[in-house]
Order: sequence, then C-alpha cells, then structure tokens
Amino acid sequence: MALFHLPEEAAAGYAAAAQALQRGEMIAYPTETLYGLGVDPFNPQAMDALFQLKQRTPEKGVILLIPSLEWLTQLCLPLSAATDSLVRSIWPAPLTLVLPAQSHLDSCITGGSGFVALRLSPSHEVAGLMAQWQRPLVSTSANPSGAQLQWGAEEIQSQWGDQLAVVLKGEVLEGQENSLPSTVVKIEGRRWQLLREGAISSAQIESIMIKKADPV
Repeated sequence: MALFHLPEEAAAGYAAAAQALQRGEMIAYPTETLYGLGVDPFNPQAMDALFQLKQRTPEKGVILLIPSLEWLTQLCLPLSAATDSLVRSIWPAPLTLVLPAQSHLDSCITGGSGFVALRLSPSHEVAGLMAQWQRPLVSTSANPSGAQLQWGAEEIQSQWGDQLAVVLKGEVLEGQENSLPSTVVKIEGRRWQLLREGAISSAQIESIMIKKADPV
C-alpha cells in the first residue's frame, strides 16, 4: 500500500491511484464529506472485493462519482427538461441524485433497483483524481458497513492497509470527525424523495426541489 499526502504529493498520488484502479485494485480517497473507498464500478472482481471489505451485500447498490455531466447520458435514462435544469443548477455539490438507470448497468451498481446514484463532487481533491481517472468511480464510506465512527487516513491505513493499493490523505478532512455524508435525493420524472439527509439539510433540499419537481 502506498500513502500520499495531498496536496504535497498530489501529482504522484493521483497518478498512482488511477493506475491502481486500472489494475482492478482498491483505493481510499478524500471527498467533500468523508473518506471514500473507490474501485472501478465496471470491474466485477473489484466490486466483489469492495463488498467483502465493507461487509455489505450488493443489493444496496453504490454511489458513483462522475467526472463531468457528460456521463449522465451513459449512466441514466434521458432526463426531463426540469431534472436536467435541476442537475445543472445544483452540481457540483455534496448531493447524490438517484436517477433511472440505463439497462446495461450491472445490478451490483444499481442494487437491482433500476436506479443509479450519481454525484458530481465539488471537492478539488476528487477533481484532481478524476482528471487522471476520467471515468465513474465508486464512492462508499471508508468504514465497515453500518459503523458510525468515521475513519481518517491513519485508521484506514491501519485497518485495511493490506487490502488497499493507494491511500490519499487529504488536508481538508483530517480532524473532522463529525462530517456528514452527502444528501441523497431520488428523482423520477417530476417527483422527488429525500432518501438521506446529510451535508445539505432537508429544508435546503425542499427549497431547491419545490421549484423543480413535485415531492413524493
């Protein structure tokens, strides 16, 4: 396992992380909210390894970070004009949108739900990684499934270092033990549903969404 400190070792760290993902290996990296575990979502072996490490089943699906809005057409069904306007007005933000998925996506990504969870992250550290990787990346919290304690880079390295190829230690998240995860909103047509309150409050979501869609 290789540990890289950001931003001092950003260039080498992002390159090493992208190479590890290409080989089907797992990385840990900082997002705008929590440390995440990342693998190539289109590599079945890598996805299996992630689920085993997290002690969770594929039925829950995963969140994908995307490098740009252009990936929407490859991952989800065509958006309505209202949803497209909403996405472009909100992202990048700590907001995960659950949208109707393209049929070719594996059930380990969608959880068999027919929906895919996507986020365009506002983190400059994620942006640096994406500039090297240039593909969707799994984002799931870097701690065991169901655990409330949030791990920093040292805890991740200590607990899972032998199963990770690269750990990127970010300057923003260190010491922030009470960071909230991304808020998750499901959108289907003009209807929306708050699935998880997080970094963006339910009141904020309602004020944004009420202008664009109808609540469930």
